Amino acid sequence: MQDIISGTVSEDPDSDNLILELEVAPNTVFLDESPGLEVGSITTQTFISGLANSLNEIKPNTILNIRQEDGTLVSVPIEINNSEIDTNTGIVQYEISALEITTEVNPGPSVDVKSIDFSIQFVL
Repeated sequence: MQDIISGTVSEDPDSDNLILELEVAPNTVFLDESPGLEVGSITTQTFISGLANSLNEIKPNTILNIRQEDGTLVSVPIEINNSEIDTNTGIVQYEISALEITTEVNPGPSVDVKSIDFSIQFVL
């Protein structure tokens, strides 16, 4: 889990993906359930480097939780396609794409992810 200080979403001019740019805390908490349970904390730089290396093999899905100005929490399922970190600024940049919601049991409010400037908690 990454604690986010601030973030923005913008369109990637070279693809149909979005760019999620986040100012993150220096450490990331992780939970790995396969093949056994491992829980810990590592530097965000180490986490992003490991994630960037594994993105060639897998495309992790996650939920982007966005608290809107009126206080409403909206959860958007996304796929992470690429990641990098600027170690000088602590800014992480993810190339993401929104996943299509195939089942809505209790549909909540919808949100245009591209139009939000936000502070969020990002859970991987």
